Amino acid sequence: MLRAAISVEARSADCVFRPVRHERHPCAQAIDDNCAGAAGNLGIEIVAKPPPDGHTLLHGVISSLAINVTLYGSRLPYNPEKDFAPISLNTKVPYVISMHPSVPASTLKHLIVLAKAGDRKLKHFFSPSAT
Repeated sequence: MLRAAISVEARSADCVFRPVRHERHPCAQAIDDNCAGAAGNLGIEIVAKPPPDGHTLLHGVISSLAINVTLYGSRLPYNPEKDFAPISLNTKVPYVISMHPSVPASTLKHLIVLAKAGDRKLKHFFSPSAT
C-alpha cells in the first residue's frame, strides 16, 4: 500500500500530484492523504516519521520545505535536508507581481528602484506560507 501525502490544501498541488502519482505507480493501491494545516507542517511531519520503507510519498511545496525553515527554525518537527530524498520535480509555478495603475513603474526593475528610494509608501500583499 502506497501512502501519498499532500501537505497543502486541495487545490492545484493536489490536482497535479494525483495524476503524477498514478502515472508513476499505476498498479499500486494508494491512499491519497490531504494533510493540510500549519503551513504544510502537519503533512510533512506525517511523512517524516514513518519507517523508511519507500511506501510513503510527499508532495511538498517550496513554502513547506524551504520557507518554513526560516519561519519556524528549530521548532520544525522535521529537517527538509535530512528527512527527505527528492525524487522528482513535478511542476514549476510562476509568481506574479502586479500593481495598481497609479504606481509609476512599468517594470520590476523600476518598482525596486521606487521601493528603495523610500519617497513613496508602497504597500504589498503576498500569499503567505504560514497559516
